[in-house]
Amino acid sequence: SFDSCPAQGGALRRLADAGIEALLELWDGLGQYTLASSTTFHDAAQPVLTAIAQAAVDASIGVGEAIGATGAPSELIVADAAARAFEPFDRIGSALNRTIDYSDAVAQGRQVVQAIAHDAVFASGRQAIAEIAFDDFPVWQRRVTGRSCEWCLSKASIEFPTAAAAT
Repeated sequence: SFDSCPAQGGALRRLADAGIEALLELWDGLGQYTLASSTTFHDAAQPVLTAIAQAAVDASIGVGEAIGATGAPSELIVADAAARAFEPFDRIGSALNRTIDYSDAVAQGRQVVQAIAHDAVFASGRQAIAEIAFDDFPVWQRRVTGRSCEWCLSKASIEFPTAAAAT
């Protein structure tokens, strides 16, 4: 775990903070939060999420090598982190559907921006180290949203042995 390696944990915290700062700058620069701006945000945020998730996976590989672990993390860990770039707008839509005030919905979207940057680092790092250290440990499940089709919903509870099998 990164808790047992304070230097590594500190580096990841700094990486997450930098990712949060970069994504919030993109978010705050949008000015309006529409369908068109969701694509603008997605296209700008995805490279940031990819970079910070990859840096976290690379750091995990370094930790794994230091402890003698020989497993390899899935290449889909980074792709999964980067795929979350639309989630702030999903949250806005969900909030508005629940008749939450627009400004409060946008504030919730902003919180999701922070969460996806944090998760791109820490969740990606944890998943990578788990796969490196325990070849048979991780399982994958489909992540569903409120807009998922019935087929995806029916597969959500199934545990898959690899990320590729879950897609």
